[in-house]
Amino acid sequence: MEMGHDAFYVEKRSEQVRGKKRLVIDYKPLNLFLQDDKFPVPRANTLFSQIPGATIFSKFDLDQQSRLSPPDNQPQ
Repeated sequence: MEMGHDAFYVEKRSEQVRGKKRLVIDYKPLNLFLQDDKFPVPRANTLFSQIPGATIFSKFDLDQQSRLSPPDNQPQ
C-alpha cells in the first residue's frame, strides 16, 4: 500500500532571525491504520509505593520538553 503525506516548511524557532526553515511531514492520516496501544502513565503514588526495596533507579530529563510540543503556528 502506498501512502503520501503532506510535507511543508516551518521556520525554526532558534533560527527565526536568519529565516532558516525545517521540513516537517504530517503523519496524522497514518494514525487511521495503526493499532491503539494504550499504556497510561502510572500515578505518582503508585510509583512511589514501588520504591522501597528497589536497588536500580533511572531518570529522564524533561528540560527539552518543548521539542514534544507542536509549534505555535501549527494546528493541534
